[in-house]
Amino acid sequence: MGNGVSIAFLVAGGPAGTSLRKLGTGVAALQNDNTYPFEVSHEEGTLLVNGKLLGPVVVEKDAILGGVGRIDNAVFLRPGASRLADRGGGCRGRARSGPAA
Repeated sequence: MGNGVSIAFLVAGGPAGTSLRKLGTGVAALQNDNTYPFEVSHEEGTLLVNGKLLGPVVVEKDAILGGVGRIDNAVFLRPGASRLADRGGGCRGRARSGPAA
């Protein structure tokens, strides 16, 4: 995957406020189906969801969201953020877009 990292972890439960924050211009791929609705904050680079997420995903300016997985919650695309499907890529996730809060 070049300068990226593949993350294969399962969050089955956790304390209130559990979250994942993706930083850096590289590519990170989330591979597992998670059963805990933690929030994902995606601030830079590309995040590929190839598993299942139950919590909301916030995609910041200039960040890219893609993958073949599924997000069963709102996806907040800030102005300037994009999804691979918007760029003609192969994103087949079933994410719902929500307003940028």
